[in-house]
Amino acid sequence: MSMVRTLIDPGRQQKDWDEQLPFAMLAYRSSIQESTGETPAMMMLGRELSLPVDVMIPPQQSVDERNKDTDYAEELRNRLHDVHDRARNKLKLSGVKQTRTYDRNTELNKHNVGDWVWLSDLQRKKGVCPKLVFKWEGPYLVTHRLSDVVYRIQKSEKAKPKVVHYDRLKAYNGEAPRNWLNSRRTNPNRNRRIPQRYLE
Repeated sequence: MSMVRTLIDPGRQQKDWDEQLPFAMLAYRSSIQESTGETPAMMMLGRELSLPVDVMIPPQQSVDERNKDTDYAEELRNRLHDVHDRARNKLKLSGVKQTRTYDRNTELNKHNVGDWVWLSDLQRKKGVCPKLVFKWEGPYLVTHRLSDVVYRIQKSEKAKPKVVHYDRLKAYNGEAPRNWLNSRRTNPNRNRRIPQRYLE
């Protein structure tokens, strides 16, 4: 679903999700999974999928492979056995790695004032499927850290600030927009009101 969300055209109101589904499934089935070290196609079929590049540039087959007279079912059975053995060993290593990563990330990665972040959008929109909606909006600028887990953020200088919990934020890694907090620091008199007696 995450793949389909990134492929659908925002201007078509999710009406093209079924057109993008085959491309998302091809990408998923031919991608090596981090936990198993194998592609889903290899785990299920005992072979890799034929991708467009394979059609354009067919793999060269050696003479020994062309002349090899073996039973296909036996060869497939052996291949699947080897693949599943490798996947089981990889899963054991992945479990240890995931445990270590979880323990390391239990401490909060705090956002600082001036950082740009994404905000999780929990609102449900009428007429669209919530599973296909991009669940992050922004970026927002962190203007104040009210506590270790509560932040005040703002989308633009004139936008209304929001107070949100840490769980609804994640770091923004794109090109950062203009940070108006910096301009306020360099020009402290920018928003200061001039007394009326000096204008008369």
